[in-house]
Amino acid sequence: MKLSRRGFFKVMGATGAALTAKPVSARSLPENKEHNDSLGCLVDTTLCVGCRKCEQACNQRHSLPQPKESFEELTVLENERRMDEHTYTVVNKYYPKNIGTLTWRTRPTFVKFQCMHCNDPSCVSACIVGALTKEPNGSVIYNA
Repeated sequence: MKLSRRGFFKVMGATGAALTAKPVSARSLPENKEHNDSLGCLVDTTLCVGCRKCEQACNQRHSLPQPKESFEELTVLENERRMDEHTYTVVNKYYPKNIGTLTWRTRPTFVKFQCMHCNDPSCVSACIVGALTKEPNGSVIYNA
């Protein structure tokens, strides 16, 4: 087998990199922090009718400012909304889609978006001003 000078350096470079790379053992990986006393919220979205009562309850529980439109105003569901610093829970309305000759549903679907209070929330570490904190009970708090 004839090896060119360029090929030789490629092989030697790859070999050197492989020999100097530190192998990662399972013990050196981050430990999965299980929170046995964490709280959770289960939502059956198949039963949601888009009343926005969950948005109102979240707003009151966290003492957030009242939205521009009252919670009884259901026309806001016609536009897709996102969570922000004044809205921790949002319900959006999606209409059935036709795929070929099939229609998935005959009525709109309502989907709730809210903070998931992850075990290891990336939003907490990503926030450059430290406005998000993880509480011992598992909740992620936005500190305005």
